[in-house]
Amino acid sequence: MKVLLVSKILFTWTTEAGFGALSMFGDFELNESAVYNYNISDEVVKEQIKKTEEKIAKRLKIIPEERLIGEGNELTFIVDDGLASGYTMLVALKSARRFYDKIYVTVSTASSHAVNLISRNCDGIFCINLRDIYPYAVADAYLEWHDISDEEMLEFLK
Repeated sequence: MKVLLVSKILFTWTTEAGFGALSMFGDFELNESAVYNYNISDEVVKEQIKKTEEKIAKRLKIIPEERLIGEGNELTFIVDDGLASGYTMLVALKSARRFYDKIYVTVSTASSHAVNLISRNCDGIFCINLRDIYPYAVADAYLEWHDISDEEMLEFLK
């Protein structure tokens, strides 16, 4: 198992919802309709991207290098706890293409909007709980939900 760091570019008023995503390789995607609909200025976009870069840089310092994605082979699966808008997975797919020819996505839950967004960028999607709701909160599909701390993440990687 390898780690590919991707993080949401968050709206300023929440720690959960974002208007795009950024990877450890600098790949990013913006949800242009969210930026437009919420009237997010270029200055705020740049500020939120910078915060996301800092978050990723912090995590890169604590994750053992041998656990980070690197040279690959022809096939991989990208696993996520769920897809709300799909932008984090879209960026993950873009980054993973550096290393893999065939990429499958496996998620516990996703919005049909997210699946439609990413489907043309991967070789297949496995999702056991598809929701036809948008916007969609991944946490709504779980009985118990919490963000994983850096300490928990490192313990899981062991």
